[in-house]
Amino acid sequence: MKGPPILLLISSIFVSACSTTQQPVLSDSMTLTPGWPAFKQSAKKAVSSPAVWGNLLATALLQVGNLDKQLSDKLREDTPLFGSTENALKGSNDFRDLSSLAYLSSALLVPGPEDTGAWLSAKTKLTTSEWLTVKTTRYLTSGLKSITSRQRPNGLNDRSFPSGHASTASAQAQMANMNIKYLPLEAGTRQILNVSVDSL
Repeated sequence: MKGPPILLLISSIFVSACSTTQQPVLSDSMTLTPGWPAFKQSAKKAVSSPAVWGNLLATALLQVGNLDKQLSDKLREDTPLFGSTENALKGSNDFRDLSSLAYLSSALLVPGPEDTGAWLSAKTKLTTSEWLTVKTTRYLTSGLKSITSRQRPNGLNDRSFPSGHASTASAQAQMANMNIKYLPLEAGTRQILNVSVDSL
């Protein structure tokens, strides 16, 4: 677990040394009332995204012959990735927390207005918007857990699906990638950061 935190720290130090002038301000495009056109644009983007269709296809394939349950049971019994269910929970917490660090640090590093008051206002708007996104993701995930009532592999309860850790980490990683778009970086450096965040 030492690799990703060190990579994020080095990346943050590098990014903080970059010039932040002449950059668009991300918070200028944020609003709590985006309206129907923005919703339609987001929906269209999601429907045409290979990432969305790839996940749906993988989910459908895992339903064939109850493969998802077999795979889940095997991973619970053998614990090949973390060695135990306790270590797996710790690992899940660590990756979720790293994605949180990625989106919060990238939000603070996004260029903002030069005026101190305007900068604070922009950062407050950006971090609040992203915090609300995380809270909404958690709320929707909890609602879906109630609808699906899928038993956890360890039999603890019926709140297994969708994964709260995975949905939170995914939302935070997407926000970090959005923030990274606004950082004054070379294309190669931006790509490395995006891949690092997506790996979480």
